[in-house]
Amino acid sequence: MVSARQNGSLAGHKAKLAHEHEPVATLLGAVEAPHPTALIGTSTQANAFDDAVLARMAAENERPIVFALSNPTAVAECAAEGATRATHGRVLFASGSPFARVSFGGRTFEPGQGNNVDIFLGVGLRILAARSHLATDEMFLAAAKALVVEVADDDLAVERILPKLSRLREVSVRVACRVEEVAFARGIATIPRPVD
Repeated sequence: MVSARQNGSLAGHKAKLAHEHEPVATLLGAVEAPHPTALIGTSTQANAFDDAVLARMAAENERPIVFALSNPTAVAECAAEGATRATHGRVLFASGSPFARVSFGGRTFEPGQGNNVDIFLGVGLRILAARSHLATDEMFLAAAKALVVEVADDDLAVERILPKLSRLREVSVRVACRVEEVAFARGIATIPRPVD
């Protein structure tokens, strides 16, 4: 049971997310037991999110979230096409490696890459430019909020939940501006705030 781990060995931020249930031996069992809304794959175990797991996620959730983030593509937990088909086109999918477009049910889906490059370039740029002596949680939260704003209607039309990588420079500058605002507002930049 999860409570057996809560004797002080489970960090507070993890305890908030813990569920009471008996141990399970398989990923399918883990999907059936606590009924997650999202699967985040960082295991490099190719096809760990098999059809049975994906179908169960779709049975449990109207819009199952599946992030198969391991890369290269050969070790991704599932492919975009498999996730789309197993969830009948209802999946919110992102991957760590590029996947081709998927046609399903008369629609075209363009898988987005959930890559740290979306955030880290902008964060790094402004920490260096503002000569901030810290990289704070608030900076990363501001960066994430800036990234969400950059998801355009044409991204959403093809079920891409992150901006196209072809917009990386533009998006990074906008993320950087939000991070810089935090650095100046919190007094952790070591240069004066620019007039413009």
